[in-house]
Amino acid sequence: MSEDRTVVYYEQRGCGRSGKPTDDNAYSMNELVDDFRKIIEWTGSEKIDLLGYSFRGELALEFASNFLYLINKIILSSPSMINLKTQYMIQIAGFQSIADMTLVNRIEEILKKNTSIEHKYKQVWEIVDQETIDRLLFVDPEVASKYRELVIESNLHNLHNTGRMLTVLQENSVTPPLYERLNNIHHKTLIITGVYDRSTGIPISNLIHRNLSNSEWILFNNSAHFPELEETENFVSSVLGFLKA
Repeated sequence: MSEDRTVVYYEQRGCGRSGKPTDDNAYSMNELVDDFRKIIEWTGSEKIDLLGYSFRGELALEFASNFLYLINKIILSSPSMINLKTQYMIQIAGFQSIADMTLVNRIEEILKKNTSIEHKYKQVWEIVDQETIDRLLFVDPEVASKYRELVIESNLHNLHNTGRMLTVLQENSVTPPLYERLNNIHHKTLIITGVYDRSTGIPISNLIHRNLSNSEWILFNNSAHFPELEETENFVSSVLGFLKA
């Protein structure tokens, strides 16, 4: 997309090359919003478009909620909604739909326990193997394999994402939660979802679409959670077409 647009990509605090705070309080949503504000000030931009993938789609909506007049258009790719319990249920159901029967039975045992949905979710992630995770996130096993190679390469360069930021944000939800504030966001928004997305899924995208007054939603028929990797050409043309319209 950088052939047509000026693309500024940044890694949130604690991710990739960005510093990893020692204090969990430094991972708050307020801190992430302030980081974004400082980056935009650094670029000198008066108006920007946002493209956010998965949790970063949710983050893009938080930015739009805080900087109404700075944001032009928004693109959400496989967006999440981490403070909805439904999000945990979707992923557990996703694993059930692609797991072998042994794993299905183990997940069933976890679901029978008298524990919170958050605890069940954590336990499920502790028992799934890499092959099952790949089936959850991808349609094409070759794309999954290439993605894993990139992850290994990143880890070799000490760019391992511990996931601590997401964990802290899940444990310290914003009040009121984002899903209750969606109808206050009126920016023109494009939502892209793979029909096989078992991670955040069609239900979350549909919820966001229904509550954003100025949004359009398109489905990619050969993608799961990474439409930009599995249908790259379609993804780029859809995003650029939306931005140019």
